[in-house]
Amino acid sequence: MSGLTLIMNAAEGLLQLAVLRDGQRLFAQAWDAPSRGTELLTPALREGFARMHLSIGDIDRIACVNGPGSFTGLRLVLSTAAALARSTGAQTAGIDYMHALADRACQLPGMLVWAVTHARRGLVHMQGFTTRGCDSLPVPVARVEALNLQGAVERILRFGGAPVVLGSGLSRNRAFFAEHLPAALLLPADHDQPTIQSLIRLTAAATWSHDDVQPFYLRPCDAEENLADLVTRRGIDPDAARNTLARLTTLSADESACRQF
Repeated sequence: MSGLTLIMNAAEGLLQLAVLRDGQRLFAQAWDAPSRGTELLTPALREGFARMHLSIGDIDRIACVNGPGSFTGLRLVLSTAAALARSTGAQTAGIDYMHALADRACQLPGMLVWAVTHARRGLVHMQGFTTRGCDSLPVPVARVEALNLQGAVERILRFGGAPVVLGSGLSRNRAFFAEHLPAALLLPADHDQPTIQSLIRLTAAATWSHDDVQPFYLRPCDAEENLADLVTRRGIDPDAARNTLARLTTLSADESACRQF
């Protein structure tokens, strides 16, 4: 075995790739491309492996962020991982996005850190962790939830203390959190995304299998929630549309992504 591990993340607009050999980083790159991940991912993989004089077929393991996050970004990464696993026989593993984001604050050991990410419709995804330094991963102290801003603040206040807050949900609503959490340390926007090193640290602790990594969504996609109304206006039967959507989302992992490689 070549010992190559591929890591992919596109949960929040930033496309991150890394390749490891026996745990050591060979290649890492990131693109701030909130609407261009689909057109960037496959060429970026080909270019990166060509630059390293390696073959995609050398991949033994694939770790990918499986949520919560952007529906498009998660499906892009997970379908690509499934296609690569089928062609290479690689094992796969999911990485939790909130855990990776909380690890961004590992340099603040012993703190209660809240990862808060933008979830649209006036909601944020949020989860609390305690940090133990950069030699250990953060430990979850609460389950991940989708809440409105007032609910998010109330949840943080119930835990008490002087919390640390970070993430895109904070950056988009900084004035609100600053007003309602005066004792909190609100980290700047450069902490809105996990680092490559945090993704590598979670990959080292991952559980591997030959099963497809399943996405983790906290709420339905807007388009799926409104599917019946959208297709009816176009003269399409809602049941037929739901069946087509189910078939296409299944094929995205088994066939569509495979055609890229």
